[in-house]
Amino acid sequence: MIKNNIIKESFFLLLLFLVIFYIYLISLFPSYKNNDSPEISAAVYTLGICHPPGYPFFINTAKIFSLFPIGNIAFRINLFSSFMAILTLVVTYYLLINLSFYLFKKENKLYSIISVFLLSFSYIFWNQAIEAKGGIYQLNLLFMSIILFLYIKLLKQFNLKYFYLLIYIYSLSLTNHWQSMMVLLPVIIILFWKYKSLLKSNNLIYFLSFFILGLSIYVFLFIRGFSYTVINWGNTSDIIGFFEFISRRPYTGEIEKFTLEIIFQHIKVFTDLILHNYWFLWIFAIPGVYILFKKDKKIFFLFIYILFAFTVAVIFYNRTKIEVIWLIKIFLMPLQYIILILIATGIFYILNNYQSLFVIIFLFVIFFYIKNSFNINYRARDFLSYDMAFNLFNTIKKDTFYLGEHDMYLFPVLYEQVVNKKRLDIKIIQLPFLQFDWGKKQVQRKYNIFFKYYNLNTYYELTSECLERSQIIYRDFSSELFDKILKLDYIVNLSGLLKTISKKGTFENYLIFKLYSLRGFYSNFAKTDENTELIERYMIFSAIMAEELMNKGKYSDAIELYKYALKIPVEKLDYKIYYNMAICYNKLNNFEKEFDYLNKCIVSKPDFVFAYERLAIYYYKKGLKNEAKIYLENAIKYGSTNKEIIDLYNEL
Repeated sequence: MIKNNIIKESFFLLLLFLVIFYIYLISLFPSYKNNDSPEISAAVYTLGICHPPGYPFFINTAKIFSLFPIGNIAFRINLFSSFMAILTLVVTYYLLINLSFYLFKKENKLYSIISVFLLSFSYIFWNQAIEAKGGIYQLNLLFMSIILFLYIKLLKQFNLKYFYLLIYIYSLSLTNHWQSMMVLLPVIIILFWKYKSLLKSNNLIYFLSFFILGLSIYVFLFIRGFSYTVINWGNTSDIIGFFEFISRRPYTGEIEKFTLEIIFQHIKVFTDLILHNYWFLWIFAIPGVYILFKKDKKIFFLFIYILFAFTVAVIFYNRTKIEVIWLIKIFLMPLQYIILILIATGIFYILNNYQSLFVIIFLFVIFFYIKNSFNINYRARDFLSYDMAFNLFNTIKKDTFYLGEHDMYLFPVLYEQVVNKKRLDIKIIQLPFLQFDWGKKQVQRKYNIFFKYYNLNTYYELTSECLERSQIIYRDFSSELFDKILKLDYIVNLSGLLKTISKKGTFENYLIFKLYSLRGFYSNFAKTDENTELIERYMIFSAIMAEELMNKGKYSDAIELYKYALKIPVEKLDYKIYYNMAICYNKLNNFEKEFDYLNKCIVSKPDFVFAYERLAIYYYKKGLKNEAKIYLENAIKYGSTNKEIIDLYNEL
């Protein structure tokens, strides 16, 4: 009888997790997401060294999935992330079973299942379960869930085998994302202190052996450092370079200065995620905190410590720039995981006596909960980053250099070159690498370009060297200072989404934008933070190029490109585009269209003084003085300093 119940329970759990996995599968990215995913997928495919700290355990385990004959390589790595998420959910289920028994002397299986549902379909967990980069954070949560599971087991009863396993899993977790896993070090310290009288000297030798065994995965980085792998973010072939890489020195970017505004913005994103990730159900975390405090202070203080440590680290230490502040959401996943456990504890305690009623309410709530998250996380048709690669391929001429700096441009192109062998004629140089000796050596080894320093002069010398080998070079981003230096001897122009540097100065046809795929621009996933930034590029560069066309007297072409910019579904300064279009139509003697777009400009920005000035002159020339007077009054009202307008106003 007991055996039959176990079989039925196991079958039900298997079915449950298969359903969750299926939902992940149908919402999975078809290729790579617009973040580090293409770089990470390419690193897995080549067993390369991705951005620090290299994630050697993830790279090697994900490599297994890359060998499955299903879809493209990026899709397989996305699938690996989903698999990691499912394993985390399985461990979480048994963690909650053990926690409920430890606190209430009863296995609350139903509430554990409910809590697993909450975690699996929460916004941020689901979001990171369907993309390659998310696999790193899902693997982190898997390690964290196993460590907490073993911690609760060991609190109940000393078990040397569990203790050895805990040490091994913890050291293994340090080979994935050691910065966040260091937070869990107190788990080890607490258990050592609790059972110090039971441990012998030979046990300590075994502990050390298991710890070193877990860390041995880092040997992968050392070995691959000698192989000149295509994806290589550092010099890991010598001891100094190895430890610099592990410490993330090559990946240390600028952080925002410590200001109240920055802290406020971080707290705002943090609070928004707390309140919306689990809907209103986060409120159950409050009694969960109380129960933990009453029942077991060791677990209570550990969880509070983890919450505090991640909050301080993300908000006060890892001060992300305002323009990409949404990135902190993924860094807060461990914190969200602890909140889920607190919610589960609150549910165990409060609703234990109202089980039937709660199940009915939950089934109703969970439907809308999943539906809401599905609308945000359905990415099966998200080809935005994939299309970015091929849009850039349509931009870059054959056998030219591409000086890459921005991840959203560079990583998709790298992936397609490395994995799919597309456009191998393009010579890619990753500019951020040139501030390191190993980066300069990579360029020297690959393209036989030599230089001594990374500064403005080096950038100029690199440009000169590239132009000796190619009539034109492309780049995705550079500072105004670089532009000013280069313009002394070279021509810097726009070419679609890229800038070009050349000796002769060829101005690309604006029709290049018509070659670009805009697939998915009007979908729900286009409104996410990372995709909005990508889509904005199409609007910004088409608008800038249209203005350059206008300045060159190519008014018809400028109008076409302005219309293109207006179609891009992002927030933009429509009134400026309308105003420039009005000027273009005026130059083409199409005064009716000029009139239309000036009025559109005023609708978009009612206090835009220049539109009122032009409309006043428009009506005045037509002899409609009363109408002209109305626009003159508005022009003066909104601060016109145009002498002609002021004189005309006084005249009327």
